[in-house]
Amino acid sequence: PLVDNLLYARTDVGGAFKWNHATTRWISLTDQLSTDPTFAPNIESITISPTATDQKGRVFIAVGAYSADGTGPNAILRSDDYGTSWATTNFPSSVEMGGNDEWRWAGERLAVDPRNASYVYFGSRKNGLWRSTDGGMNWSAFASSAVPFGDHGGVTDNQGRAVNGGVTFLAIDPRSDQTAASPTRAKNLYAGVMGSGIHASTDGGSSWSRITVSSGPGSSAFPNLNPIQGRVATDGALYVTAQPDKNASGGGRVFRYQNSTWTDVTPPSSLTYSARSWVAVAVDPLNSARIVVADTGNFVRDLFVSADRGATWTIVTSDSNANDFYTGKAYRPMTHAVPAWWNLGYRSSLTGALTFDPTLNGGSANRLWGTNGWGVFRTTNLNATTVAFDANGVMKGLEELVVTRVHAFASGAARKFAATVMDQVGFAFIDSTTVPSARIGGSGIEIGTGFAVCAGAPQNIVVAAQANATYTGFLRRSTNGGVSWANVTAPNGSFGGHVAVSATDAKKIVWVPQNTDGTRPPVRSLDGGTTWANATGLPSTQSWSFPTANPYWINQVVAADGTDGAKFYLYHYSTASGAPQWRGSFYRSTDSGTSWTLVNSTQLSQDYRAWVQTAPGFADEVWITLGDSSVSYSLDAGATFTTLPGIDPVYCALGAKLTTGQAAPTAYVLGTVGGVFGVHRSINRGASWTKLAIPASVPIAEITSIAADPSDATKLYLGTGGRGFFHLTGL
Repeated sequence: PLVDNLLYARTDVGGAFKWNHATTRWISLTDQLSTDPTFAPNIESITISPTATDQKGRVFIAVGAYSADGTGPNAILRSDDYGTSWATTNFPSSVEMGGNDEWRWAGERLAVDPRNASYVYFGSRKNGLWRSTDGGMNWSAFASSAVPFGDHGGVTDNQGRAVNGGVTFLAIDPRSDQTAASPTRAKNLYAGVMGSGIHASTDGGSSWSRITVSSGPGSSAFPNLNPIQGRVATDGALYVTAQPDKNASGGGRVFRYQNSTWTDVTPPSSLTYSARSWVAVAVDPLNSARIVVADTGNFVRDLFVSADRGATWTIVTSDSNANDFYTGKAYRPMTHAVPAWWNLGYRSSLTGALTFDPTLNGGSANRLWGTNGWGVFRTTNLNATTVAFDANGVMKGLEELVVTRVHAFASGAARKFAATVMDQVGFAFIDSTTVPSARIGGSGIEIGTGFAVCAGAPQNIVVAAQANATYTGFLRRSTNGGVSWANVTAPNGSFGGHVAVSATDAKKIVWVPQNTDGTRPPVRSLDGGTTWANATGLPSTQSWSFPTANPYWINQVVAADGTDGAKFYLYHYSTASGAPQWRGSFYRSTDSGTSWTLVNSTQLSQDYRAWVQTAPGFADEVWITLGDSSVSYSLDAGATFTTLPGIDPVYCALGAKLTTGQAAPTAYVLGTVGGVFGVHRSINRGASWTKLAIPASVPIAEITSIAADPSDATKLYLGTGGRGFFHLTGL
C-alpha cells in the first residue's frame, strides 16, 4: 500500500520477513512459530490489507511445503500487528500448499479486497478458489464449475507425482465499486487457472466465468500457456505473464487484457534473441502505462521496461553480449552489486517477483524491488542511463540457507566454524559475525553433503558435494583451515555422500559417495585423495549415502575414531530393490578403511537417517543417532551399544568437556528428553540431562545440525533448515 517502507517478502524455506528501513534489515516474522504444529517455514503466498488505516497492519501467509505428498502442516495464518504475532485461521488443513514446490513463483495466491478487507481470497493448487467474508478467519470454496481447480502443466516431482499449479493468482481491480446494494466491494476480480486461462468476476466475486476469447493464455491460440502472475494497473488493465507446459515448445508470453480485449504485449524476439519463460510482472501504481517484466532464468541480467503499456520495450541488461547484439536497439546497461560469495550462477536462478515502491526517492519512477532464487535486489534509479541494482544493501537478515552440517573449530584455528549447505556447497567462517567472502568452491547450484576434519590437525578439512538434481559433484580438500580449497581426484565418477578423515593423519580419507546405482562403492585414500582403493568387507550394491527417492536427507554414515588414526566406523542400511526395507549394521575398519568387519548387526534400530560421530580424545567411543528413534553410544568401538532411554531425538552432537575431570564428552540432544522438547545437555553419557535455555527467537524446530565449541562447551553453533546459522554462548 501507499505506506512508507511497508514491504514484506516470502521465501520457499525460510519463512516470511518484513523490511526495516531504519536499520536496512529484514526482520523474520515467523521464527517464533517454529514449534507451532500448524506452521511450516515454506510460504506459499503472502498478502497485506491494502487500504483501511486501521487494518494496514494485517498480514496473511499461506504455509505448507509440498502439495503432492499428502502431508502438512498446511494453514493460512493472519496477523493484525504487522507480523509480530499470528493467529491460525479456520482454513482446512487438508488443502495442500506448495511453498517449496514447482510453480512457487506464481501468484500472489492470496488477495484482500482493496475496498473491503473482510473479503479475502486464496487460490489453491488442488482445491480451487476459496473466499473468506470475515477477514480471513473462516473460509468457503467456490465450486469447480465457477472456477476450475486447474492442473499441473506437465510438471511432476521426483517420485512422478503431479505438482499442480492450480489457481495461480488473484488480481483485483481497485477502481470500481460493486452495485448500490453493496457499494464497498471491488467489482472486477481475476483468477489465473493453470490449464484453463483467466476467470473473471464482474460482481464482486459472487459469480465467475472464463474469459472466452481467441487470444490470451489458455485460449485456442495459446492452448499450452499457463497464467503465472497477474497485476491490475490503475487504469484497470490486467497484465498476465504466462509460461508453457513443461514439454510444450516455444516460450512464454505477456498479455494485457482491457475493455474485453486481449493484446499480446510480449517483448519481441528481435529484442530478446531467445524464447523467454516470463514470470515476474510489475505495474507502476503512479503511472498505469509503466510496466516491467522479467523471465525465469535471467533477472537481474535482463529486465524489460515499457512506458506505453507494452507497445514498445526497452531492455535493461548486464549481458556481456549487449554491445554486439543490442547495437542500434533500445537497451540500457545495468550494473549490479552482489555479495562476494555469490557467483554468476545467480543469473540463471529463478525470478520470483518485481514490485514498485511508490513512496520514496522520486516514487515508482525510480525505485523497483526484485527477487530471484538467490535473494533480493533493488534499484533506485530505474530511469537512469545506466541502471544500478544492489543486493548488498538489501540482503541483511534475509537468511534462508538450509544447513546440512556444521562444525566448530577450537580457539586459534584459521576459521571459527564451517558448514555445508544446500545449493551453495558451504562456507568457512572467520567468526560468527562476518559474512564469508567466498563459498567452498563450485560455480552452480550444488549441495554440500559431507564434511570431515582431522581431529589432530583441524586445519585439514574435506568436503563432498553433489550438483542439484544431477548425478555429478566433487570432493574438495583444504589444508589451511578453509582459507583455500583444491579439488580431489574422484574415482569412478564419484560425488556427494559422506567423508571421514583420520584423527592423526590428514591424508587418510574414507569416502562413502552417493551410490544409487551400485557403481560407486565406499573407497579410501592414504595420500590425501591422489589415489583411491575400493573398501573390502562391505556389502556391494546398495544406496550407501541416501535413499534412492530423495538424495537430500541430512545424515552421516561414516566417522573416524577420536584417537586411533587407523580406525573408522560405518553404519549401513539397505534399500533393497529401492524399497524402504531398512536394516542397521555397524562396521569397523582398523586399517584406514581398506578392509571392514561387521561388528554389530543386532543392537541398532533400522533407520536411514543415521548420524555417526566420535569425540576427539576419546578412544573407541562412538555415538549414533537414528532418525527420531534413538541415541546410542559404544565404548568398545561398536561391538556393543547402550541405547539411552526416554529420548526422541532430532539431532545429537558431541563437544568438549564442560567441567574438570569429566569422564565423558559433553553430549547435546535436540529433541524430546523425558517428554520435554528442546536442546538438552549431558556430561555423563545420558545418565542425566539439563534442558538449556534457548532464546525464543531461535527456531529450534528448524535446527538440522548442532556443533559444540571444542574449546568451550558452553557455546553452540546451530544450523537450520532455512534460517542459516545461530551462535549461542554462555549456555
